[in-house]
Amino acid sequence: MTIGSGPALDRGMASLAAAVLAMAPLAAIAQDSDSDAVVAVVLPQTLEVIEDLDFGPLVDAGSGGTLVVDGTTNLVTTGGTVTSVGGSAHRATFRSRWPLGTVLFYGGDPSVTLTRIGGTEQMTATLLYSRGTGLANGPIFTSVRATALEQYYHAGGILFVSAGQAPGVYEGTFNFGIDNF
Repeated sequence: MTIGSGPALDRGMASLAAAVLAMAPLAAIAQDSDSDAVVAVVLPQTLEVIEDLDFGPLVDAGSGGTLVVDGTTNLVTTGGTVTSVGGSAHRATFRSRWPLGTVLFYGGDPSVTLTRIGGTEQMTATLLYSRGTGLANGPIFTSVRATALEQYYHAGGILFVSAGQAPGVYEGTFNFGIDNF
């Protein structure tokens, strides 16, 4: 018998060769794939008007009165001889974006003067502001705290209609603002 030959050695050499080949690096085959990246950039500390304050069409039977659009509930009520018609009156809605937990102060002009388009006649409305969703009472009187990434505010008002108010469309502008503490 010769040392170093035979089927046992052949199996051992084959195993050794397989082990050496397994440790050798394989030729790399390049693989690639595409992926999309998406982001929505939302500017913080923004304020936008979602809907304007609209007192809607009204009829005055002669002695004047008031038309109220509630800033909190959006309900419309009238007083005196004023009647709301058409059902289109609604509060103003504003949306802001502030980080969660930010303490905010909000408010605006106390009143707005509306002037008849094509004329000089005027009406005045006292404005009433309220907070909407995404807000909770803040730690300081008249402040609120952002509880959502978007916050909503509303403005209603009491429109004063004079006896014999000239018919027509009236419009005016008021300011609303938000600041953080």
